[in-house]
Amino acid sequence: SLFNFAARPTMFIRNKVKMNSDLILSMRNGNEIPLKDVRVVEDMKKNIISIGRILDDGGMLFGKDNSLIVKYKGNLMQFRKSMKDGLYYLKADVMPARTERAYSINSDDTRWRVVEKEHKGKPPMQVKTRLRMMNRTEAHEKWGHGGKDHLDKTAKYYGIKLCGKLQGCTGCGLVKAKSKAVSRSRHDRALRKGFRLFIDTAGPYPATRGGMRYFHCIVDDYTDYTWVFFAKHKNQMPKFVKQLLDQMKGKDINVEYIRCDNAGEHMDKLQTVCRNHGVDLEYTAPGTPKQNGRVERRIAVLWQRGMAMMVHARMRKKAQAKFWGEAVNTSCFLGNLMLNSVNNTSPYEAWFGEKPTGWLKKCVEFGRIGYIPKKHTLKKKLDTKGFPAVMVGYALGHAKGTYRMYNPETKRIIRSK
Repeated sequence: SLFNFAARPTMFIRNKVKMNSDLILSMRNGNEIPLKDVRVVEDMKKNIISIGRILDDGGMLFGKDNSLIVKYKGNLMQFRKSMKDGLYYLKADVMPARTERAYSINSDDTRWRVVEKEHKGKPPMQVKTRLRMMNRTEAHEKWGHGGKDHLDKTAKYYGIKLCGKLQGCTGCGLVKAKSKAVSRSRHDRALRKGFRLFIDTAGPYPATRGGMRYFHCIVDDYTDYTWVFFAKHKNQMPKFVKQLLDQMKGKDINVEYIRCDNAGEHMDKLQTVCRNHGVDLEYTAPGTPKQNGRVERRIAVLWQRGMAMMVHARMRKKAQAKFWGEAVNTSCFLGNLMLNSVNNTSPYEAWFGEKPTGWLKKCVEFGRIGYIPKKHTLKKKLDTKGFPAVMVGYALGHAKGTYRMYNPETKRIIRSK
């Protein structure tokens, strides 16, 4: 059969049209599209649809790579281009036009009954369906205690109109109780560096070579610059906060707020430090770590990158337990040099006001083996002039290109260029 919506049939089939008929296209998604005045032609191997006739009847055409999308009578028809013959094909099933169906509801009976109407000598007409009315709270209780969006979407799919407001459900309140969503953003965003600092502690981890099992992380709200301090005990956070505040005070950087969790192991001491420096301490609400999400996420990133560096260096588990502190410290330093998806400058440049020129050229892989010349010893002709060492970090506070090198023979870390 031939499906041609054109005003006139094409030249090569003019004499072969035998009859006109009304058919229905059944789409793969269950939707049905009625086709009127379809020309039935014998000996045709393909069904043809005239997009021009559809557009004249109120359809809309959209195009993209190798496909055409036609919106017609509230349905979408997607035609895909064939690489063999260049034609656009639509996958659908063809069905004869059916008798009209109308759904009626008895006010005394909630069951639906189907009423068939035959049209004698007249084309089938679309009958408006009467929607069943149902209270939204009743639907909530009968349909498995779903949410409002799920109820509305389900009712629309099954042709039911929900009315009324969804009342509070005791069962859902007891079983589905959850905390109110907390925004990660601050209401008073920092407008300068040092305005607000986020602090938190991570650990315990296996003891490093120096016996450190925790690391404290501090993030500046405005510049995203990060500091890490390592400690043997968790309650040493106030000590490092005091050191940082004293350093900032010497550079005329005033800290207004410090945000941390409501941890009791350092609350009193930290309050004293902040009071002496004129800093307001902001505690997060219990069970809401998102309020301190900046530093929470930064700790996770530092740890993941540090672990990735050690794994890439093929360190064994025993070595990772001893050098995780060096890896986290290196991860923090490199993170301050790198740009992120939000800021257009590096945290280093935003904090110090100058680009970290020269550092990226001096960066080498964590765990890389280098050879350090021997010093302060008399060298014999046949003696080696150097020894191998492993790069485990950068020597901050020294000239650029100074590295922390681990000597596996002496089990000591030395600084070398």
